[in-house]
Amino acid sequence: MTARPGKQILLGGPQRRAAKRQGTTARRSLFDDVRRYQSELEIQNKALRFSQGAAEAAYERFVTLFSHVPLALMVVDERGQIAQNNARALALLRPLESDPPLTYFAPLVAATDASKVHDGFLQALHQGTAELSEISLRAGADRWITGDLHVARLDHDDQRGVEFICAIVDQSTLLMQRSALQAGADALQQRHSQLQQSRGQLAAIIDASLDAIIATDDGQRITVYNPAAQTLFGYPPDQALGKPVTQLLPDLVVALGQAPTGSPQHLGEMTARNCRGEAVCVDVRVALEHQANGRVATLFVHDLTATKASEAQHTALEAQLREAQKMQAIGTLAGGIAHDFNNIIGAILGNLTLAQQDAQLNPQAMTSLREIEKAGRRARDLVRQILTFSRNEKPHRVPLYLADVVQEAVRLFRVGLPPNVTLETATDKALPLIMADATQIEQVLFNLLTNAMHAIGTRPGRIRVALTVDKRAPDVGSSTLDKDVVLSVTDTGCGIDAALQERIFEPFFTTKPVGQGTGLGLSVVHGIVQTHGGRVEVDSQPGRGTCFVLYFPPTPVTASARPTVVPTSTRAAGRGQRVMVVDDDETQLFLVRRVLSRKGYQVLAFSDPKQAVQLFAQDSMFAQDPNQCDALITDFNMPGFSGVDLLRSVRKLRPALPMALASGYITPEIERDALAAGARLLIHKPNDVAELCDAVARLLELPPT
Repeated sequence: MTARPGKQILLGGPQRRAAKRQGTTARRSLFDDVRRYQSELEIQNKALRFSQGAAEAAYERFVTLFSHVPLALMVVDERGQIAQNNARALALLRPLESDPPLTYFAPLVAATDASKVHDGFLQALHQGTAELSEISLRAGADRWITGDLHVARLDHDDQRGVEFICAIVDQSTLLMQRSALQAGADALQQRHSQLQQSRGQLAAIIDASLDAIIATDDGQRITVYNPAAQTLFGYPPDQALGKPVTQLLPDLVVALGQAPTGSPQHLGEMTARNCRGEAVCVDVRVALEHQANGRVATLFVHDLTATKASEAQHTALEAQLREAQKMQAIGTLAGGIAHDFNNIIGAILGNLTLAQQDAQLNPQAMTSLREIEKAGRRARDLVRQILTFSRNEKPHRVPLYLADVVQEAVRLFRVGLPPNVTLETATDKALPLIMADATQIEQVLFNLLTNAMHAIGTRPGRIRVALTVDKRAPDVGSSTLDKDVVLSVTDTGCGIDAALQERIFEPFFTTKPVGQGTGLGLSVVHGIVQTHGGRVEVDSQPGRGTCFVLYFPPTPVTASARPTVVPTSTRAAGRGQRVMVVDDDETQLFLVRRVLSRKGYQVLAFSDPKQAVQLFAQDSMFAQDPNQCDALITDFNMPGFSGVDLLRSVRKLRPALPMALASGYITPEIERDALAAGARLLIHKPNDVAELCDAVARLLELPPT
């Protein structure tokens, strides 16, 4: 430093030396300060260089971490522009080279999450960080990912403004796994619900089953016992559960030991025991399966009680069907043999009548002829019983008083009554009318009286025939019109065993010795009473006699005049009328010619029905002159050309000619066809001479149609 000139003159020597010393001290202090400052600067520069190195190292570490961290990282400024992104973010959001560059963050966000992301950035701006889950981000042109977004605010000392670092965690795989787990959980829940429902349904099925269902554990103790099992065995559930199943099914021990495991096995019929110790027939099926604690069984037990009853009923119905088929076969057989058999019987009885007329002066011959007549009439009655039993047509019923029929039948039966048998009758007054066929009622009464007489045998006995009204019916004032008419035939004979009473109405069933019965009498009685709308009851004890009681319903029809049963009328003899008879049986034709000739008729006999038709067709005088033929009687069953065919053919040529059809088996169909073909009279075979002559007389007396 240089001193100013004015100062130098003022200082003396000592002052100058003091001043010089002060100046030296000041210069030393200044140098020390400069050296200290320089040292501090050097220290600061060293620290700065260290900080700069540390900063550069930190930045390098940040860049390395930013680039290689396994997270998608992006630096986004406050305008939303992506300032920087790492390779992971590029690979995640722009997987293809053709994908557009990462420029702005907003286009990456799905529209549904835009508001949520905007709010997240605002939160990071004010609070420093924000975390958003399950954000949908566009990854390339046509792909989306779902991930979690973490946003953190970056603070700078310079003037670069606010930036955000965004970390994206791809959760797509995790979400898929979670979805799969959720789907699995849902499936398990649904399966559980289905299982619960199946259990409920199975329980409902077991409870609703009509068969007993019993399940057992490995010790053959009952674990399941449904209501049907309770109904079958009678044990309540609290008494059955836990008990050995052999208590209910004793035969099950051996069967379970032999049954294989697997599909249900049919064990067959067994005998079960109910709570009362009663035996019950059952059918058992079993399903065995292995479980951890051993073999368990499920039993399906079907009660066979109703089945056995049904089988018994089925067997009874089969027996009835066989009986019905047998009856049908009998009817077919009767219809088949009636024609020839009736012709034979008719020829026997007719020739017998003629022989009796010729042998009136020979007592010995008359005795033989009367025996032959008895046998012939018995044969005729037998055929009539067969036909009556086998026919299905309804009887020709008219309103009548049953007392008149019974009186006439008893009168005729007394003639052949043995002396050891007494026949009594008792009839109430004011009996109502019934709808009945008098001939069939007589046949019923004859059959019952004959059986009663045979039951008495050679011992003294009594038969009582009674007519009354049903005393068991409720009284309706003083009128009897609503009460059945009761016909009873009681005998003091040997009686009928209880076991036999169930079969007495079966056809051909008889307890009589051979030659004394056919087994058709009571069958005919039963059939006739049923066709009359009535019923038959039997009361019999061995050794104390039998009582047959027949019930006939009354009819409200009132009779203007009381009908009576009279024998067949004896009509006047013929006056030379010409009667054409057509029958393929030569014996019958020969008999009819002789009978009618003796009665005063002229007989034109033909065994071929076609010849009779040709006579009407070829002989114009015969066809047009009524005096050439006054009546036509034809048999029904003729080979190749039936009697109905003959009636049709003759009717076309002689519409007014009286015609009759004769047959031993006249069904409703035959009767219908014969009447439609022009028949004015039906003659049932076999008939005796008086019946035949009476039928011819009635045919000639009928007014012209």
